[in-house]
Amino acid sequence: MNVKIAPAGDDTVVHVSGKLNTVTAPEFDRYLADIPDSASVSVDMSDLEFISSAGIRSIVGLTKRLDGRVRVVNSKGLVREVFVVSGIQDILGD
Repeated sequence: MNVKIAPAGDDTVVHVSGKLNTVTAPEFDRYLADIPDSASVSVDMSDLEFISSAGIRSIVGLTKRLDGRVRVVNSKGLVREVFVVSGIQDILGD
């Protein structure tokens, strides 16, 4: 897993690539902890190959902490299917 966090206007973009699973989610959470509580975040999943329930939990946790100011963008393939089947897509977009 690789994570890059960058400002984009009033938004913060979190670009995550590789696999977001039980092994990598704790590291992902450490990156997310550095995001200020006042931020609005776009999680760019264009290069994410796989996400497990642990990865979804990380994103939902961030969404709760930021009072819903998180959206998922550019999900595709299996990652998108996981979001659609779980119903998370309805909450976080994309």
